[in-house]
Amino acid sequence: MSAIRYLLAATVVIVAATPATTRADEQEQAPVEIVLSPMPAPDPPLAYRLWPEVVDRIPGNAAVYYGKIKAENNSLFGDAELRDKVDEWRHEPLESLRDEGATVPGFTDWTDTPLYYLDQGARCAYCDWQLPIGREPFFTILLPELQESRGFARWLTAAARVDVAHDRFAEAAKKLQVNYALGRNVAHSETIVGGLVGIAIAQVGNEQLQTFIQQPEAPNMYWALAALPRPLVDMRLAVHTEASAIEIMFPGLRDCISKDMTPDEARALFFKVWAETAILADNLPRPANNFVLVLANLPAYSVAKARLIKSGLPAQRVEAMPVAQALLADAYLIHRRSEDLNVAAFELPYSTSQIVFEQAERNFKESNAQGWTPMVQILAAIRPWMQGIRIAQVRLERELAVLRLLEAVRMHAAANEGKLPEALSDITVVPVPSDPVTDQPFEWSVSDGAARLTGPDLRNSVVNYRIRMRAAAESHGHEAQ
Repeated sequence: MSAIRYLLAATVVIVAATPATTRADEQEQAPVEIVLSPMPAPDPPLAYRLWPEVVDRIPGNAAVYYGKIKAENNSLFGDAELRDKVDEWRHEPLESLRDEGATVPGFTDWTDTPLYYLDQGARCAYCDWQLPIGREPFFTILLPELQESRGFARWLTAAARVDVAHDRFAEAAKKLQVNYALGRNVAHSETIVGGLVGIAIAQVGNEQLQTFIQQPEAPNMYWALAALPRPLVDMRLAVHTEASAIEIMFPGLRDCISKDMTPDEARALFFKVWAETAILADNLPRPANNFVLVLANLPAYSVAKARLIKSGLPAQRVEAMPVAQALLADAYLIHRRSEDLNVAAFELPYSTSQIVFEQAERNFKESNAQGWTPMVQILAAIRPWMQGIRIAQVRLERELAVLRLLEAVRMHAAANEGKLPEALSDITVVPVPSDPVTDQPFEWSVSDGAARLTGPDLRNSVVNYRIRMRAAAESHGHEAQ
């Protein structure tokens, strides 16, 4: 599946997300019930880790190890019945996992080849997927490793859940560590879809960590969470690459504004851009007949010239441009202005980035107020929706912040006779994480022996928890399925 097709499929949920925030309690959704036991930090604080230690690092490329997993275990991963069972185990009550003696083949011992190679990949010094950037059309690059990596994450997290069911917390933490490293490595790619898959991998780990920390004897993972890279999934490489995808595919576009082009050069570049990108846009003709295509664009020529002159290019230079060059220069300038702002916005804290993303979108629409041209429409079709991608990234960071906050509550309770804090400011044993969406504290209230943790809602990311501390009499056995 090509990157662009995969991206469109993978971002259905993201595109549905609204940039504006609303109150979580307006959703009238039942809160997530969380039951915690007091637990101080381990000694030393990083006795349990969710990120590989530097001393365990090995030289080499993680992608090489990931590529060996399926190659040597085709029969295991090809067993459809077992795959379905593994997916069930990821959500099955812990008691049921214990009763049926569940074990995940290939993921029980660190000498099992799938687990061994995943661990080696997690500890590698770097990850390079060696995509053929600049050698193949960017939006048709095949990415089979992404779907395979999501499958590995399902098996890893199912195995971690089985470990949690049996109070094998060190084993569970190690598998979650390997899963977080897998997510970050998958995201270290020039494609945004790689980043989105990396986020999805990390999120399935978060689901199991939420169960982990609710077990009565579970070690406190506050410092392990604090030691994770931030952001865990770094999409800078992908964002910068995809924002420049058209320059990678068509290097001549960078010259269409600043350099003189002959009519033949301009036409050749125009038809090349059209031919290789029109397939991504709806309701545009294919370049089967170049002459007809040029005629179809002639009404847009005057619009393009007017915009170029308004942008500051000398009128004499614009009038001297071949028709195809003027159409290209107009579309490219509109595209570049928008993508430059989007890239800059992505680097800002989420709370301030939204203003810049919205400005970029406004500018794009205002640039086309005089009328759309087909070339502008084509380039618009391949613009990634950076604002939605930033929402996906902050959604993951928020999940991790909530988990760390819950561990801060457990640590506070351990130092205060098992009691919940009346306010988050009462927690002094460790810093309390803020909400990455607002850069402000989460909202916290206590009533009838239970706390409510809430925050502004991003669609598909409601922060709405009801938290209570487990009584001393409950602090034995297994809970929180």
